[in-house]
Amino acid sequence: MISTLTVEDVMARLERQVADHREQAGFHGGQEAHHRGQREQHTRQAEAFAQHLQAFRAAAVPVVEDLTVAPSPVPLPALDALDAGARPRVQRLVWEVIQGFAPGEPFGLSKVLDEIGRRYGAILDVPPDPGHVSVALRRLAKDGWILLVRRGRPRHESLYVREGAEGGA
Repeated sequence: MISTLTVEDVMARLERQVADHREQAGFHGGQEAHHRGQREQHTRQAEAFAQHLQAFRAAAVPVVEDLTVAPSPVPLPALDALDAGARPRVQRLVWEVIQGFAPGEPFGLSKVLDEIGRRYGAILDVPPDPGHVSVALRRLAKDGWILLVRRGRPRHESLYVREGAEGGA
């Protein structure tokens, strides 16, 4: 294909391209200076935050270590034999049942409820509410008498053991 461009057209196009590329080079030079300033600013901020992080870690480690120490168990009152005429407290029933489990044997809400029904069903007017038994188990775990082995999820109850707990084993 033969070009019909004249020498003047070619020179005009070349001059426009040179001008466009010089303009782009100037624009990108300005961007480079801007980005260099941004990089320096972010570098300074990263160093300052790294110092803050180091100081925070130094202060937080002792606090976290103090929080991970297991609390000493809250003493439970001496357990008397259950009186058939009185309505025994759910906490006391749960504690009595847990004492009958072997150390290291996992148990959950349903196992404790079954055992309460088996042991004390004849003397209880109404079986204990599962919510109250669950609260009693959580309190015993919080106070260090039993250990939480698996946290409960939908369709999976929490599991506890006596073994290894300060006051429960």
